[in-house]
Amino acid sequence: MVNFAATCRRIHECITPMIYHADNYKFYSSALLLSAKKGNVAGILKALEFGAPINTPDCTELWILDEEKLTRTPIALRLTSLHWASYHRHLDAMDVLLQRGADPNVVVPVELPFPDTQFRCCASREMTLVYKSHTRFHPLNDKVLRKLIDEGANALYLTLLMSSRYGCYDRDEEGVQGRADAGIDAASLLIRAGASLITHTGLGLHALHQTTCGYDFEMTRFLLEEVGADPNARDPLGNTPMHYMALVAIRGPSWALYRSDMRQLISLLLRHGADINAENTAGYTPLHSLLRSQWGRFSDPDTEACFAFLDAGAYVISERLLDFYLSAGRRPLSEERKQIVLDAETKGRNICLSRVEKDSETDVTDSDSDEVEEGSDFDEDSDVEEDKVELSEKEAKAVNVQLYRLWCRKYDEPEAKEISSWSLDNWEDYWDKMSDWLYGI
Repeated sequence: MVNFAATCRRIHECITPMIYHADNYKFYSSALLLSAKKGNVAGILKALEFGAPINTPDCTELWILDEEKLTRTPIALRLTSLHWASYHRHLDAMDVLLQRGADPNVVVPVELPFPDTQFRCCASREMTLVYKSHTRFHPLNDKVLRKLIDEGANALYLTLLMSSRYGCYDRDEEGVQGRADAGIDAASLLIRAGASLITHTGLGLHALHQTTCGYDFEMTRFLLEEVGADPNARDPLGNTPMHYMALVAIRGPSWALYRSDMRQLISLLLRHGADINAENTAGYTPLHSLLRSQWGRFSDPDTEACFAFLDAGAYVISERLLDFYLSAGRRPLSEERKQIVLDAETKGRNICLSRVEKDSETDVTDSDSDEVEEGSDFDEDSDVEEDKVELSEKEAKAVNVQLYRLWCRKYDEPEAKEISSWSLDNWEDYWDKMSDWLYGI
C-alpha cells in the first residue's frame, strides 16, 4: 500500500494518515521508535504529527536466540524514543523530542536477555555483584530482587554508557566515533532539560559514578566544572566516585588503556574536593575497596593501581580498620602487606606505622610456631576474612534498606521510620513475610 501511495500525490496524502494511525494503534508507534533509533528527525516529526505518544514504550527490538538459525524473538522494552535517541546520542533527535515534551526522567529497567549487555555499565555491574553477595539466601527469589534493583535508568544513564562490543547498534567504527564525540553535548542537552544526575534509581548511581567507573575524563570534568556535580556523591552503600574507580581498576584486559587515565582522574577529583580516604558503609576507603579481594594475588596492574591511590594521598588502612586489624586476631601483618605500609610511610602517609610494627612484633613473639591462638578461627589470611565478616554487616543492612525502599516504591507502601535500627534478623523476618505475601503462601 505504501508503494502504491508513492505513485500518486493525492493517494499518498490520503493513505499516509491511515498508515500512521494504524501504526500507533497496532504496532505501538514503531515509526516513532525506529526514527529515534536512526536519528531521523523528519520521521520523528511525522510520527508525532499523526498522534504517536511521545513516551510510548518500545516494542521493536528483537532478541537473537540462535545466531546459526537466525531465530529472533520480539521483546517488549520500556525504553521510550528519548531513551533510544539518548543512547545513540542523536543530538537533533534528542532536541526535537525534548522540545515536544519528552520526559528526561522517565526511568526504565535496562536488563536484556543474556548475552546482550548493551545497556550494562561497569558501575551497575559491580554494584549488582555486591547486592547479589548479600542476597544469596534471600527469602525472595533472585528474579524478584533483580527486578527491584534493575529498575530506574533514565535517559542520562543511557547517554553515559560506553559503546558495547555486544550491542546491537553502533558496530561500525564511524558510528562509534560519532557517538563518542557527541557525549558531552548529549549530556548537556539532557541536564539542561532537567534530567536527574541520579541516573539509576534502583542502584542509586550518580552520573559521576558512571563516568569515573568508565574512566571518561572529559565527561567527568564536564560534570564537575560545568554542572557542579558533587565529587563525593554517594550511592546507598556509601560509595563515592573514587570507590567506583577503584572497583574497576583491575578488571579485564583493558587495564593498559586506563592506566594513565586513572592518575588524571584521581587528580581531577582531588582538585574539586574529593575525599580519597572517604569510607563507605562497610568501612572501606577507595584503596581498601581495591585491595579487598586482592590480598595475596597481586599482579603488576594491581600494584600500579594501588600506588596511583597511594601517590595521591590514600591511607593504607583507615584508622578504624587499623584498630580492627590489631584487635581481631592479634596476627602479624604479612610481609607483602607490611611492605605496602612501609612504602606508604616512606612517602609521608598519615598512618600509625609504629603501632603496626609494635603489635606485629608482639604477635610474632606470642606465636613463634605461627600457630593460631586457641579458640581462634583465623588461618593465614584470616584478618581479611574476619574483616569482611565484621564490616560487611553494615553493608548488608544498607543493602536491605535500599531493597526495602525500592519495594515500597514498587508496591506503593509507606516506609517505616524504625528501619534504621533493624538487625539482620529483623530484616530476615520482614522479607519472609513479604515472600509469603508475594507467593500467596
